Amino acid sequence: PVGIIVPKHIHSLYSFWIGERVAYQNLLEGKMVSPEQAHNIGLVDEIVGMTEVLAKAEEKLQHYLSFDTFTWKTTKLNLRSKLIAEMQNIDEKTFTATIDHWFSAEIQSNLSKILSSLKK
Repeated sequence: PVGIIVPKHIHSLYSFWIGERVAYQNLLEGKMVSPEQAHNIGLVDEIVGMTEVLAKAEEKLQHYLSFDTFTWKTTKLNLRSKLIAEMQNIDEKTFTATIDHWFSAEIQSNLSKILSSLKK
């Protein structure tokens, strides 16, 4: 595990995209996923090389821009309404305590060690 507190709203966001069970397991274990794993669990739609990123993003954008704006926007809001409501009701006291924990000297030291090991 990474050793940081995972607030409810982070779990909610992650769960929205990849499902409750996988999100729960990944967050509880502090699991890092490869690009291929991220694709397999639905966290990313496609894996592309660095030279293809802008072209693929523009292609996706053009696809979405071809939709009727009102219908697409309204549908997205309807599908995400529960998630949006939850994000708007984040408890400030819990949020502040989580941020204080994340930026504590001990946690920052642990995260630095983890990041250093990833660079090897």
